[in-house]
Amino acid sequence: MKSLYDFLVYLPKAFNDEVKVGDTKLHLDPKWDEFNNRKMEAEVYATPLKYDTPVKVGDTIYFHHHVVIAGNGKGQEIDENLYRVAYDPNNSHRTQAYAYKCRDTGEIHLISEWIFLKPEEQKDEEVTNSGIILEIKKPEYNQFGYVLYDSPAVRELGLKKGDKVMIMKNADYRMEIDGQEVYRTHMDHIYATGF
Repeated sequence: MKSLYDFLVYLPKAFNDEVKVGDTKLHLDPKWDEFNNRKMEAEVYATPLKYDTPVKVGDTIYFHHHVVIAGNGKGQEIDENLYRVAYDPNNSHRTQAYAYKCRDTGEIHLISEWIFLKPEEQKDEEVTNSGIILEIKKPEYNQFGYVLYDSPAVRELGLKKGDKVMIMKNADYRMEIDGQEVYRTHMDHIYATGF
């Protein structure tokens, strides 16, 4: 099967349905905490014929949760275990494909104007020099992160890997990339840098 405009991914399980506790595996109902248990990475089955991308069949692609959660609960499944991941290099807000991991090198590369940030560690308490806790408060949201991967869009903003940026409220959308929790945010949601 070939795809004209979008990526196709092979995803036998759209949700994480197991939790390991010690040596024991527990099975979860996929509808329980569906949002936090959805998969957002899969093996590339087909690349878009219309666009020249560096992504190859067999690579791993990272994508928006609507690929598996949308409408009738089947997401964008087009055939058994095959899902469509929208891609448009000319409209990053329509693009659901954010990055890919090369099967041959294991390197992760951004493929649109979306960016992955390492969240800045947040303090939830104010402590005096002598160790007395003055106030415990949970920050409303984490407005700071560090650029994790370089890309042409990152460089176009004058940024590079490791730079600290400030993002708008609700732009701290969490994903897991290579076992690490990251923020996925759009370039438009970056307010400032140079800290």
